[in-house]
Amino acid sequence: LSGGFTAERAAPETPYQRGLSALLAGDREEALHAFAETVKVDSDNIDAYIHLGNLLREKGESERALHVHRELTVRSGQTLAQRKSVRESLVLDLIALNRPEQAVQEATSLRDMDRRNGSALKLLLRAHEAARDWERAFEVRSELAKQGGERGGEALARYRAAIGEGLLREGKIDEAKASLQAARQLDP
Repeated sequence: LSGGFTAERAAPETPYQRGLSALLAGDREEALHAFAETVKVDSDNIDAYIHLGNLLREKGESERALHVHRELTVRSGQTLAQRKSVRESLVLDLIALNRPEQAVQEATSLRDMDRRNGSALKLLLRAHEAARDWERAFEVRSELAKQGGERGGEALARYRAAIGEGLLREGKIDEAKASLQAARQLDP
C-alpha cells in the first residue's frame, strides 16, 4: 500500500522541545516543568538551564534563578551566544533582587564582551536606572541614541531632570537649576 516507500515514525518530542513549544504558546508553568525535566535528563543542555532560570525569575524566585545562572558562568563549552545570554540573565536576576551595584558590574562585563551589542547597552541602562545613577544612565542613553541615529531628546531630558531633582534634594540649588535648564533645552 505504501508504494514501496517506508514511512519512518517521527521521533517523540523531547522535554526540551516541549518546553520551547510551551514558551511559544505562553504556557510558562508547562515550560518550567519541561525545562526542569530536560536538565535532569541532559545536564549539558545550557539553553534549558538559561530558560529555567529566566522562568524562575519571572515566577518570583529570583534567588533560585541567580543560583542557576551563576552556576552556568563556570561551565565550559559554551558558545559566545550562550555566555552572553547567561550574563544578560544574571543582570536581570540582580535587578530583580534589588542588587543594582552588582547588576551594573555584570552589565559592564557583558558590554565589554561585545561593544557592538545594543542589547548589552540597554541592560547597562536598566542597571544604572535600578541603581538610580542618573548621570551614568544619561551617558548610556546618549550612547544608545548615537548608535540608533536618533536625537533622543525626550529620554535624555528625563535623565537630566532626575539628576536635577536629586541635586535639589541635596540642597545644591544652583547645580539643580543648571541641570533642569539643560533638561528643558533637550526637550522643551
